[in-house]
Amino acid sequence: MFYFSGWESGNKQKKLDCNKDKVELSKDLDPVAVPDKTYFGSDEIQTKPEEIQEDLVPSKMNSSQIKVVPSRGSYLGGCNSEDYYVEISGACFGNGWDINSVSICGVEVCHIIVQSSNVVVVYPSSGKPGTGDIVITSKSIGKTTIKNGFTYQVTVPNIPAKEIQISNSHSTSSDLSWIRGNGESCVVFMKQANLGFATASDQTFYSADAVFGSGTQIGSTGWYCVYNGSGTSVSVSGLTPGSDYVAQVFEYNGSSGFETYLNTPSTDNPWIQTTYVRPNDNNTVDNNTGKTLESSKF
Repeated sequence: MFYFSGWESGNKQKKLDCNKDKVELSKDLDPVAVPDKTYFGSDEIQTKPEEIQEDLVPSKMNSSQIKVVPSRGSYLGGCNSEDYYVEISGACFGNGWDINSVSICGVEVCHIIVQSSNVVVVYPSSGKPGTGDIVITSKSIGKTTIKNGFTYQVTVPNIPAKEIQISNSHSTSSDLSWIRGNGESCVVFMKQANLGFATASDQTFYSADAVFGSGTQIGSTGWYCVYNGSGTSVSVSGLTPGSDYVAQVFEYNGSSGFETYLNTPSTDNPWIQTTYVRPNDNNTVDNNTGKTLESSKF
């Protein structure tokens, strides 16, 4: 719960001087979870309706004084989190109680938590990643626009997938499974090699195909996407008998074109597999050598 000291509420409009009637929050609004603060206001605020009192004219305010704290946050929004809110201050936004609409990057906010003549605190809704305007609308002032005032960003997962396991292996196919990290989705790459690490590129969608070599390749590295989704297993075919393969799983957040990948190795991720030599071999022993399937981390 947030409280203001020195703000007017109720249904009676008061003549305010935004340069004199400063409003202080009784609680510091500096979310610990958001490290970046940027002060905005490069463009002029839209002017008032003609009938508004002279000391409430937004064009008289110095737009460079406008503050947006934080200036960026998760595109998932803060409707379900009391720790994710945005404070806009430094200009006349209304008469202290009549702000009826706030949008961020074209999306209406979930809730206006508190408002005064020159401070507004809101819970942002979910939106599309990118930078956009903040628009505050009140009955007394009309629209106040802060150009490029906020950036919806995609956060990087911080817990990687781990413990890749190989089962039901044959000479040309294998089943892979893994334990998920904390990303919204995960992507699995394989390469015909006996060592190496893949690196997924942010803002890149990788199309998966469980037939090895048919999914999206990372550049020309030989790493092919065999799975992209929210699950924990995939059956891969199209493998070459008697060959080594490396598999690696990455967690990521973000919709298509806005992905942020966690390119961090973890326990048994990546993982090396050697396929059987003969097509008719199954699951345990190479008929030529009598040796079991080799599968290991590195």
